[in-house]
Amino acid sequence: MRPATRRKLRFAAAFAVYFTALWALWDTPLVYPLKVFVVLLHELSHAAVAVATGGSIERIVLDPAQGGACYCPDGNAFLTLSAGYLGSLAWGGVLLTAAQSRRLDARWVTALVGAAVVVLTALYVRNAFGLAFGLAFGGALLLAARRLPGHVNQVLVTVLGLT
Repeated sequence: MRPATRRKLRFAAAFAVYFTALWALWDTPLVYPLKVFVVLLHELSHAAVAVATGGSIERIVLDPAQGGACYCPDGNAFLTLSAGYLGSLAWGGVLLTAAQSRRLDARWVTALVGAAVVVLTALYVRNAFGLAFGLAFGGALLLAARRLPGHVNQVLVTVLGLT
């Protein structure tokens, strides 16, 4: 079997294990931060498209019940509204691709995501839960990038991308 085929099969098997574990642990505190992170990406996707189409970002809020809202007046409403789920999917693809890249050090990817979460949270998130979550989650990613070995960061970025 060719190495590329073997690598793809290994990834598919690992994904099946990951999906099963995620399914089993879905309503546990272990998965909760991942779900809120996905909500943040969803809201940031609305915000990015609003700005790209001439709008602005008034504020983003995150709810402890895993909801959120992006208040972004103006811009193209159709594209802005469509951007949430599509953006979350795109961010997942970017993270997954970065995690699997042999050219990128996963520690740098983790650090970049952590820094982006901290900065975007500080700039746009305007509720106590959202601020606390974004700063803590981004800080945890920055700490992971600094303290954990590269292969662990690769798994972390893969988990973020798949979720």
